[in-house]
Parts: sequence; structure tokens; C-alpha cells
Amino acid sequence: MVRQKQLDITTIKNDQNLEYVEVAHPYHPLMGQKFKILKTYKNGGQEIFSLHNPTSGNFSIPRDWTDRAFPEESKEFPVILSCSSLLEIVDLVLHLDEKLKRKPKEEIDR
Repeated sequence: MVRQKQLDITTIKNDQNLEYVEVAHPYHPLMGQKFKILKTYKNGGQEIFSLHNPTSGNFSIPRDWTDRAFPEESKEFPVILSCSSLLEIVDLVLHLDEKLKRKPKEEIDR
């Protein structure tokens, strides 16, 4: 029973006309390049494409990182840190730098 479920997950979905896909994620090193789709499968509820790169071999990539992302999914990727968070980090670094400058050298070396 478990074996059958695994086969269902890794089988190509024949109802879709999938041949090639373009990497669309702005930070992916292969962005803008097209690759042949070998199979699709789900991992943690997320659809994954297994692609063939003739130069470096096969690799996997989430569907939403490609030009085949579902229309309701945004092509915009979340901001990792907001501007205000970055400014707080700058303030923290400056504060720590000042603290280190005020300590005697022998306390820093410990």
C-alpha cells in the first residue's frame, strides 16, 4: 500500500502539457534558462519539478520558482528583512562597536 502511494506521487501528470520549464526565481543562478521536465512530485505539499540540465545533470526546483507557477501565486518574492529591521541591526552593530572601543584591551582579549 505504501509503495503504491510513492509511485503515484512521482508519476508525471499526463493531463498537463509539460515539456520544458524556465527558472523564474530572481535569485536562482539558472534564472532565465529552460530545462526539460523529467517528472513532477510533491514534497511537503509543494509541487516539485525534476529537471534535466545537460551541463551539470538533473536537479529539482519548486514549481513556484518557475514560469509554471500557478496564477494565484505571486511572482514577487518576500522581503527577507525590512528597511526598519536593517536600520535596527545597524544601530546594534554601532552600539556594540562603541562598547568594544570603551573596554580596556585586556578585557577584550579574555
